[in-house]
Amino acid sequence: MVQIANLERPAELLRDLRTLWSHPGVSDRQRRELVQETFDEVRMKEHNLLAVKPKPAYAPLFAYCLMR
Repeated sequence: MVQIANLERPAELLRDLRTLWSHPGVSDRQRRELVQETFDEVRMKEHNLLAVKPKPAYAPLFAYCLMR
């Protein structure tokens, strides 16, 4: 039997990532750990985010967010 995770709450957090990222209680170390845990690749140009490639474990969450 295949179980499908409830992605609603994680998707909510992902959609509000900007707020989480800029929260004063979040350290640079925590931000770096989040990026290293979640993404295989992050592309930026002049402080602008161009593209991200999530790690395979997180790909379903990103796909879910895009579909909502």
